[in-house]
Amino acid sequence: MTKILKFKKQHKVRESDVDEVILHFYPPFTIQNFVKLVQHYGVEHEEIVMPGLEFIEREVQKIEEGNE
Repeated sequence: MTKILKFKKQHKVRESDVDEVILHFYPPFTIQNFVKLVQHYGVEHEEIVMPGLEFIEREVQKIEEGNE
C-alpha cells in the first residue's frame, strides 16, 4: 500500500551552499533512523522539517501496526 502525504502549508526553501557528509547505513533504512539522523546532525529549516518528519513517522507507525 502506498500513501502520499501532502502538507497543508507550502514552504519556500532558499538554496544555500551544501557541505557533504557521507554516512553509511545498513538496510533497511527506516523513517525512525532518518528522524534520529536529522535530530543528531541537524537540518536547515528545522522548525519546518522536524514536525513534518515526526508526522510521517507517526503515519508509518500506524500503517505498520495495522499490518501486524
